Amino acid sequence: MIKSLRTFAVHLTTLVIFTTAALAHSAFATLTEIEWNDRDGSLEVIMQMHADLLEARISVDHGERLSFLNPDHFDALENGTAPLVSRHLQITVNGDPVDLTFLGLEYRDQEVFIYLESDLPRAPETMEVMNSLLIDRLPGQVNSVMAMVKGQRLAGDITSSGEPLEFEFP
Repeated sequence: MIKSLRTFAVHLTTLVIFTTAALAHSAFATLTEIEWNDRDGSLEVIMQMHADLLEARISVDHGERLSFLNPDHFDALENGTAPLVSRHLQITVNGDPVDLTFLGLEYRDQEVFIYLESDLPRAPETMEVMNSLLIDRLPGQVNSVMAMVKGQRLAGDITSSGEPLEFEFP
């Protein structure tokens, strides 16, 4: 009986230690998908993130708590997203900065999808991407990027080091 209690105590202590460590390390992530569309000569960008992260960031800028769950807040959240993304997402193609147009956003199943686009008649040979959104505010933030040109998909992560990703498409 004592041996089984001791075994139980060891297992319980181990579980508590690992659970506490897992909860203490919070990871946050965004995913930015970039695709060159040869049919219409454009660069299409979709940024995906958890809604609560975007709500919190825009709420700070706006000075009041905003939520996608409140339909009255949608316009304020959408209007706050465009300048926020413009400040934090920079894409350079073939050495030239890309001027992205904010098309809008969609809230679906606790996720936000942000849509951007730019005219780009020629296929990228090189692309540099920096997405610093939330990196300065959330320890552990990872901004993943996937870029696709002519069927070639390249990917990487932007972390607190603040280094942009560089892709080459031969």
